[in-house]
Amino acid sequence: MNQLPEPLMDVLRSYCHVEWFELNELADDIRYRRCTFDVISLKNQLKQFVASDQIPYDVINAITLNEFHSSEEAQRWLQCIYEAVFPDE
Repeated sequence: MNQLPEPLMDVLRSYCHVEWFELNELADDIRYRRCTFDVISLKNQLKQFVASDQIPYDVINAITLNEFHSSEEAQRWLQCIYEAVFPDE
């Protein structure tokens, strides 16, 4: 996979870049319905990637400037994002 689906790709680029990591802002935007993207799609995409053992960490690195060295590292990071953004799940 050479690209992530939308809205996940845009959310990672806009809220989860290493130079402007705004996870609390993302959680607030979702909680207060200020998002311009499909929140249900984002939730499903995060669930899908967290459950997968084939996460394209190189693509995530390119989007966010993280330096993951394995799918497992990226998976844990996405799990933390999911738990922070959707805490009641």
